[in-house]
Amino acid sequence: MTAGTKSPRVFYAICRVLAGLVFCGHVALGGVRLFEPSPSDLELTAAEEAQSSALSHFGAGLLYALDESPDAGAAAERHLLQALRFAPQSPLAAEALIYPYLMRRDFLGVVALLKPIAEAHPDGANLVLLMAEAYEAAEQPEAAIQCLEKGLADGRWSSGRIVRHLFALLWQQKRYDEGEKLLRRAGRKKSLRDTFDYQYAAAIHGNVAAVRDARDGKSPRHLDRLRTESLAHARAAAKLAATDVEPREVGALADLLIDAGCWEDARTMLERLADEYDAPDLWLLKARALLRCHQAEQAGAYLQELITHYLPEEYFREATELLTAATDRATAARVFRHYLALQPDSIAARYQLAYLYYASEQPALGLEALEPIRDQSPECLLLRAYLHHHLQQTDLALADVEQARALAQASDRNDFLTADFHLFVSSLYEERGDTRAAIEAARQALALAPDDPGCANCVGYLLADSNQELAAAEQLIRQAVAASPDNAAYQDSLAWVLYRQGRFSPALAAMFQALALDDEADAVLFDHAGDICAALQLGELASFYWAQALAAGIAEPDAVRRKLAGLDNVDSGASTRYVP
Repeated sequence: MTAGTKSPRVFYAICRVLAGLVFCGHVALGGVRLFEPSPSDLELTAAEEAQSSALSHFGAGLLYALDESPDAGAAAERHLLQALRFAPQSPLAAEALIYPYLMRRDFLGVVALLKPIAEAHPDGANLVLLMAEAYEAAEQPEAAIQCLEKGLADGRWSSGRIVRHLFALLWQQKRYDEGEKLLRRAGRKKSLRDTFDYQYAAAIHGNVAAVRDARDGKSPRHLDRLRTESLAHARAAAKLAATDVEPREVGALADLLIDAGCWEDARTMLERLADEYDAPDLWLLKARALLRCHQAEQAGAYLQELITHYLPEEYFREATELLTAATDRATAARVFRHYLALQPDSIAARYQLAYLYYASEQPALGLEALEPIRDQSPECLLLRAYLHHHLQQTDLALADVEQARALAQASDRNDFLTADFHLFVSSLYEERGDTRAAIEAARQALALAPDDPGCANCVGYLLADSNQELAAAEQLIRQAVAASPDNAAYQDSLAWVLYRQGRFSPALAAMFQALALDDEADAVLFDHAGDICAALQLGELASFYWAQALAAGIAEPDAVRRKLAGLDNVDSGASTRYVP
């Protein structure tokens, strides 16, 4: 079944409602007798008679529920109550009956309504569960626990769903010993041991217990045993999971398997179940599992179908990431172009297409994709800024980021104004030559992420480059170097701040370290190396590094040429004393 199609359970529910309306439409609207004698040739069994009566009352109850007359509500409740008495196992009848009570938050009224039917039908697990949930909604967890315990005992321990719900509630109330005792007892009953409910509860318990015991310092051997048992239960639950399982439980089970590295088990379960639910998170989890299990072609086809037909637009970002990994950026861009041909007003699709063009180094096409959007979000404006920056249009990029900042501040979007945002703004101002604004933006980034070496290095380097607060600059740069000693840019910053302080020999040592780490032939590093060597009268080395800077495409080649021309009266022989 394809993602987004109707679940068989939904079709079945619809058929039941329609059948009820067929049975009772003439009764509710025509006012004739509710039960006509069955023709003798039908030969209905008692069970079939009960089902027929349940459907008739259910349909009549629904029709009265749609009526706005004063007495309709009471009539609807009478019919739905009769429907539930005839079919106590029916979740549809129970939920329709209690719906008005839930709307007015009369949770204890739900309990009073269902309790007599539950007591008359000890095997009605769904009624017990509804009552327990009503107690929980009324903030009476102890009453919910007692309700579940009584239901489990009355039903002679036949319901795995009650076991699972009771275990979750005990664990939530931190009654761990009782929860574990419940699972041990359930595990000794074959009728429960082979159910999804027991295996799922045991899997989740083992996983949570391992986390708890690891925090409490339990032995590695004990933790390994818990994890092994949890994984065994998770695998068993994955095989037993069916479409009556809640989608969040399928997702939790898949996450547990994936965390344990069992991608194949997760993939098998998700391929069987994910498309049975209207659950985009499960669809994308299935795609991720396919991709991880080396089924890229299948994952790519599945993602293309999801994006084109089923996936809500808020999931486009994650889907784009997965589709690009499964295929390539060109294929992903083609999918979104096709989507926009059908939905030209989709902002989310335009954003993803523009992002793909940016990642593919096609900034002009990215700007073209964003152009039709009239009221652009901060995210769209920031992406547009990156696209303009890629085209070396610094002023346009700055206009975009400042507009994005204003929009984010006006709507209290502090989550948007991240350290990375401020670092990008800082780099734009630095390119435009506005050192003061660049330092201010970098300091905003550092305030948000004081332990981030990139932020510390950025502030330190800008201060050093502008010959300001050199002691503070050195401290920040050394903080960055300590966090990432193999970073060539941080070592270059250290060399530069030492050079600015006139400490040329240690500056040269730091610069040699930076050059040894640099694998990109950075023109700025070569230029700095030339300046430091010239300060130490190492003419040959200065000339060599400045020539390298020119070859690497330094931004201001004329300034470097002027420095090369000014290498007079330098002791070139001294260079041999400083070769690392």
